[in-house]
Amino acid sequence: MYIPGLALYLLMLYKEMKAQGLHEQWIEQMNRLFYEKLQNRNDRDAESIIRLDD
Repeated sequence: MYIPGLALYLLMLYKEMKAQGLHEQWIEQMNRLFYEKLQNRNDRDAESIIRLDD
């Protein structure tokens, strides 16, 4: 399935997130999960799910 314009949108989103310092690679996200989220029980939502989309 092809969605017209999606590739351009994702490219622009990537560049904007990179410029704002919000983009993180998969290894950075794993580090944040293991070193920040798993050790802090207060970072969970009402269903005790760890959220990384903050």
